Amino acid sequence: MSIENPTAITAPLLAGPADWLVSRDPLAVLSSSPLGAGLGVAIFDPEVRVGGLLHALLPDSGTDPARAAERPGFFLDTGLATLLGGVLELGARPERLLICAAGGGRILDESADFKLGGCICDALHCWLAGHGMKLHAEETGGVENWILRLNLPLGQIRARRVSSLEEQILCAA
Repeated sequence: MSIENPTAITAPLLAGPADWLVSRDPLAVLSSSPLGAGLGVAIFDPEVRVGGLLHALLPDSGTDPARAAERPGFFLDTGLATLLGGVLELGARPERLLICAAGGGRILDESADFKLGGCICDALHCWLAGHGMKLHAEETGGVENWILRLNLPLGQIRARRVSSLEEQILCAA
């Protein structure tokens, strides 16, 4: 989903599960819903103040190409490709992007047998490396639910535990 028209936005725009947002609105704040085992990825070009946020649920679209075509944000690989395309259309440049992630936890089961969060985090690192990009900061793994937020007016990507009101800055312009 693209947010094209700058308007005064007081509440964050929400990227729910399997959703993504891009914006060039200088007042926009983009936020994920709680991430759990899913992964939130925020990208921001500080020069043109364009950014986007993805809330992916599974790592690889090869498991269900039809669903990936219908809802690219469901999978990390197709979601990232869509997100990157969206911010590039709004004037961002790949070499200037700040990229941060949060989530990928072991929320449902702490055992070593349930590794969805770890798989989606590994997929992120592989996808970025394969596209010549790097992750600037992450708050991933563990047993906490995280919320990822891209604040375009401040040029900051922040993360916070659902159980806390305190946000931490992952990266800033």
